[in-house]
Amino acid sequence: MKTQDLKTSGHLGETYDLISELQLLQHTLSTVIGDVEFKKILTKVQPLLAEFRTKTDKIPKSDIETALTAMYGYLSLKLASKKVSEETEAAVKVFGAYLAHLSKAYRDMKSGESPLNN
Repeated sequence: MKTQDLKTSGHLGETYDLISELQLLQHTLSTVIGDVEFKKILTKVQPLLAEFRTKTDKIPKSDIETALTAMYGYLSLKLASKKVSEETEAAVKVFGAYLAHLSKAYRDMKSGESPLNN
């Protein structure tokens, strides 16, 4: 982190590269391949991402970064034994489903088991 001058906040360059790959994968799943399950998840997660962006000081650049930031915030609250609302718990489940689907699709793509590789 020191070599990239990240002293208090920010992501490593590799993290931004991975987020960019995931954003491209999201676009591919939703528009090129037309992954029906992923489209359903996107329909649920988009309003939550928009709402989260209104509640944060630093506006994340992408849907992926927004979801990861939300999950990090949730985990930080849980580790600090702070109360988390039922609404937040429900949103975290949707963020988790979104990230899990992207994660599986990414692993499949990298291993050659994805329709993206055909």
